[in-house]
Order: sequence, then C-alpha cells, then structure tokens
Amino acid sequence: MSMYCYKYIVSSLLIVFIFASLAFSASCSSSRYTNATNGDERLLLEVVSESEGPVYPPGKTLTLRLYSDAAIEFDFFPQYGPDLAGVPFRTELKRSAITGEQFDAFLTIFDKMRFDEPKTMYTPTRRILDSKIRVTVNYLSDNAMKKIIIEENDSHVHLESSGVYPDSLVQLLKLVDAVYWEKRKALLEETKKNVQK
Repeated sequence: MSMYCYKYIVSSLLIVFIFASLAFSASCSSSRYTNATNGDERLLLEVVSESEGPVYPPGKTLTLRLYSDAAIEFDFFPQYGPDLAGVPFRTELKRSAITGEQFDAFLTIFDKMRFDEPKTMYTPTRRILDSKIRVTVNYLSDNAMKKIIIEENDSHVHLESSGVYPDSLVQLLKLVDAVYWEKRKALLEETKKNVQK
C-alpha cells in the first residue's frame, strides 16, 4: 500500500470519527436539555402578588412556586430600609426545597380544595384605601391548573375575614407565607453575615 493511500485512509477514518463524536455529543446535550426541561418536575402551585400604592415590595413578585419534587422558587429582595430610598427595586429568583412534612401538608390542602371548590375571584373586603393588592393562585387540581384571584384594598389579604374564604384556601395561603418567610429569613441572615465579614 502506498504512503498516499495510507494517509487517505487515515484521514477518512479521522473525519468519520470526528463526525461520530460530534453527533454523539449533540445527542447527549439534547438529552440533558430535554431531561432538564421535561423531567420529573411538575408545577403544582404558583402564588404571585401584585401591589399598588405605598406598599413594599412594589409591583409584581413571585411569593412561591412549588414543583412535584418539593423544589420551590421565590423572589428574594432586600429588607426595606432608609438605605434603599431612591434605589430601583429589584428581585432575585431563588431556588430551594421544602421538607417532606411541608410537601405532604400542601398535598393535603390540595385535596381539601378539591371538595371546597373555591371561587375563581374574591373581591375586596375593605373600603378603598391608598394601597391595593392582587394575589393570583394557580394550583394543580385533577391534572389541570386552576386559578384563583384575590383582591384587597390594603397591603395584604385579610385571611381572618370569616366566611369570605374557604378554610382550605386560608390554610394554603398561610402555609405559603410560612414557607416563604422561613426561606426569606434564612437568606436575610446569610446576607447580613456576608456583609459583616
């Protein structure tokens, strides 16, 4: 076999190997991407608050997003104080997880909501003031996402208003708040420690 033929065969084999490697790499990347976006995570709950007037936090913020693997997402923002005067408001999406006990509590509440059948819209229970809040709750029920909108003429929803909201909805929002503030407090303490270093 001549040297020319040998070089030609080696070059051809090298080209075939490179293309095969590229194809395999693309396949792996595609697989990782598919698994990341269509894996076991399924959205179970999303609670978003939107405020108007002299309220902190201003505008729209994600209070909690819960997935089927107990992962959560929420908006984190600095504690309000004089040092934030004039500083544009910004949030940072944080990801964490809840305990098995908390996750089971959410599932129990979802079951209760199936029987309570909350209304899709709750209007304000207070007279018009200088602030407003709108809370949108999207939750999974019978394999379909359902939406509940709660509006209030205040900086927060008055869950203690008896007879207005079904027990399961009150329990859900209280648990959402408990999880959110637990995670927020931990992040604020971590931020404070980092500043003091």
